[in-house]
Amino acid sequence: GSDRWRGRWAVVFWAHATRPRVRVGVRRVGLLVSRVTVDAGMGDGSIPTHHGRVPGWTGDRTTGPPKDSMGQTSGSHEGTTVLGNVARASQNTQSPHVRLSSSLFPPDAWLANAAGVPLGALVATNCFPQTRDDEFGSRETNVLETTPTTCISRPPCRCQSCSAFLNGFCIVNSLDRRWACCVCGAWNTTCSKIFANNETGADLCVSAELISPNVVYEWSLTDELLLGEANSTESLSSVTRPAGCQTAKTTASAPSSPVVFVLDQTLDSDELAALRFSMKRALETLPDTTPVGIVTFGGSVSVYDLGAMSAQGSDPAVSRKTALAVCVSGHKSPKAHDLRAVLDDSHTFMANLGDGARDAIAVVLDSMCGTRDSLDSLQASRHERTQTNARTQTHRAKRLRPRSLGAAVETAAAVVCSYFRVREEKTSTTDSETKTTGNTSKQKGGTPTPGARLVVCLTGPPTVGPGAVAFDELLTHELYAAETRAAAAYVEELAKTLSSLSVTVDVFVCGNESSHLASVAPLASMTGGAVVAEDDFGEGFCKNLAAAARRRSLGARDSVLTIQVPPGMRVAQVIGPVAGMSREETALKTSTYGQTVARRATGDGKPRSETNANAFALKSAECSQAVSVFFEYDKDTFFEESDFVHLQFVLWTDKADGYGGTVRVARSTTVRVATTASKIAYARALDTSVVSILVAKKVVLDAQKGGGVFKNASEASSIKRLDAIVLRAARVFSPSDGNGTSDGTFPEDLVPFALSMYHLRRGPMLGVSFGHGDEKCGARLRFLNSGFEVSGKSLAPTVFALNWAAFGSIDSNDAIQPGSIHNAFSNIPAVDLALASQSAILVDHGDHGLFGWIGKDLLVDTNRRELATRALVAFAERLANSPRGRFPRPKTKIVTENSSAARFVVSRLAPGHRDAPHEQNAFFPPVVGTSLEQRRAFAATAPYTEEVSFFQWMRGMGVAAPLSAFK
Repeated sequence: GSDRWRGRWAVVFWAHATRPRVRVGVRRVGLLVSRVTVDAGMGDGSIPTHHGRVPGWTGDRTTGPPKDSMGQTSGSHEGTTVLGNVARASQNTQSPHVRLSSSLFPPDAWLANAAGVPLGALVATNCFPQTRDDEFGSRETNVLETTPTTCISRPPCRCQSCSAFLNGFCIVNSLDRRWACCVCGAWNTTCSKIFANNETGADLCVSAELISPNVVYEWSLTDELLLGEANSTESLSSVTRPAGCQTAKTTASAPSSPVVFVLDQTLDSDELAALRFSMKRALETLPDTTPVGIVTFGGSVSVYDLGAMSAQGSDPAVSRKTALAVCVSGHKSPKAHDLRAVLDDSHTFMANLGDGARDAIAVVLDSMCGTRDSLDSLQASRHERTQTNARTQTHRAKRLRPRSLGAAVETAAAVVCSYFRVREEKTSTTDSETKTTGNTSKQKGGTPTPGARLVVCLTGPPTVGPGAVAFDELLTHELYAAETRAAAAYVEELAKTLSSLSVTVDVFVCGNESSHLASVAPLASMTGGAVVAEDDFGEGFCKNLAAAARRRSLGARDSVLTIQVPPGMRVAQVIGPVAGMSREETALKTSTYGQTVARRATGDGKPRSETNANAFALKSAECSQAVSVFFEYDKDTFFEESDFVHLQFVLWTDKADGYGGTVRVARSTTVRVATTASKIAYARALDTSVVSILVAKKVVLDAQKGGGVFKNASEASSIKRLDAIVLRAARVFSPSDGNGTSDGTFPEDLVPFALSMYHLRRGPMLGVSFGHGDEKCGARLRFLNSGFEVSGKSLAPTVFALNWAAFGSIDSNDAIQPGSIHNAFSNIPAVDLALASQSAILVDHGDHGLFGWIGKDLLVDTNRRELATRALVAFAERLANSPRGRFPRPKTKIVTENSSAARFVVSRLAPGHRDAPHEQNAFFPPVVGTSLEQRRAFAATAPYTEEVSFFQWMRGMGVAAPLSAFK
């Protein structure tokens, strides 16, 4: 751009990444050096001018990209060159925030929509993961942290046509200050801030978003309000901000989300004692600034006045504290006059833990235990039962105890709304006092909507009031189906109301009784909560209860995910903790300007609409969760093999800036994928882990939706659908003979996908030999929201074998060092051939649990048995904490060979002892060299099963799994 280049010759270099050569071109330039770029060559001898075709441009690949008014290539600086070189050289377009199902996309709708494998992505929902030191002292690192992310303290530059962000794959023309969107191909004249003016002409500033595909924008909506009042086209640097209000340093700590515990008081005495102990321990781990409340339900609903009970502790005249509560009928939905006492400001139903709420809740739990003891004594004195039918009558009586869950949840929501109303009134009073004193440092701009959390503990089905199902005698009662439908409709409507109030519900199902979780589960799934099944109120319940109370509750539509796709492609389905959004909500939550500026820009009083954005509101955003996105092509869509598909994923969230305003954060990830017409190349480019998770989530979602009265029929149809998907993939991608027909061999590149489907059809989510209906329902709901790491292990178990050589001469009483734990286990295939009598293994089955197994030969030696147990427990504790912030925490169980509990491990491993010796050698290499007699002896001692092995299942469908895929 300087005078010394005017009218001279410039040398242009193209460095090819795929083939090591350098081309030198000479071009006469008028004003600027045309381009000096590092580009990824296509390997066909042509000079690459752009990485594939720009969407909307109809020229062929040899004519180059669009020309500007001077006839020169549009792009004196092209940020796509650096990013394209990296992606082309590594053949990996994966992002730390987005995992695509394939690194190559098919060109037409037939291969994309009907090939048996879905085209989609897994999108992480956590914006700001952090490292931490685990209990072993080692530093844990999340995959989101390994790739550097560019942070920019200003609003993004957006396409006027599709609202996509400017990124390094866009063509930028610095001569006429335009840039072409890589998603839709439209030219834009906005965002003049990326160009710098000088005396000789326009030069392009090397903007940060042009050199990194992962960008985090952070700006204050207060600044945008000021900018709109001045000039919406000015640079942000010209806006005068209040002292100390810098967008790059708005790190005000958000207050803890309010938590209301909704407890079932129909427990037995021993269960109530365990609940009291676990809740006291969980409350001790929570911050003192956490606002909490407690609601109990049985035949009626009780809301406890924590403020009055806290005042009892400070009164020296009160020697014994008494639980004080307001009772509400549980046989109907509470109306306004029923909740008059609850909404009265004279009571304090929610208080901070540091203000005496811990002691008040302890009094409530003690009173619950005392009441149950009295009722048990009274019942034992009035009813005499025979020894033969005592257990049956007790079981039936416990299942049919009155539980008014619907009225309790409605009452707890009213308590939360009353708390927010009182807090807002106090804030308004403080603001008016601040204005009176002349302190105007607080700027307008709005604050994020607050969120609250309800933690429900349920030990049986709701039997009283709205949402109740009283008849469940073997599903034969004539009113069972009608009550089930009515309860489902009520719970769904209640969940929608709670979601609009920014209330999240976590449901804990404890004990051995059926709780009709399928009818209660929408309270959690539709509000962004979780369903946790616990056997008792022990250590696992305590840890998960404390983790649930610490979880961040999102406000209504405070976090939004937008997905930009090119023309001819659409988002067909989204699975995860998301909800649909209207166009008006999308415009307000994804506007780069404040609400006032957005409405002023349109001139009609309405916010600017994002025309081509696929927007979804996040119900929860945690590091262990992800959103599954499925893409489809239109029928007439066709991409040339030289084309590239650009996808952009943006996660929006609002947070308070500490000055009364709002900081909007947008995390943008742009990926570029090449296209191929070769089925072989497409099969090799598939990420079988992501493909397996996407297929599994779609099948599990259908099984969950059809899990009504006839649950077994729904599971059977889901298993048949899995088999059909695998057969479809075999017909499309299997090698063909000379006549063009398949040779019956399953494609080698897709064998891991078929193995994952085999584990899914026999696992806890669909298998007939696993768990109760409530356990399956909870496992499915957690799997649908889980991220890549957790869902992969929940789909197919990961097995680790203990390596004794890593311990050396360590004694059982010595401390196990972190390094020895890290190196003491090796990964082996999930097959029952690993259950040797001299081995110790650990099965990581994701959210389903961690299960250790110790062989009988190790039980003889006390020293080795203790050492193996401690090693398995320590390694399981390490896996349970990965990824960081994982919820719920999986249970850990250590079993021994030939014990009744060994079924937890045996049922999760494929019956490889039924395979032929050559198949065993390929599938489980440690058995290579084992004699035939030893294999027969192991098969004779293995538990009897009629379940087929992986190779038998594949042969039953008419295809053969190649053994070379396991090498």
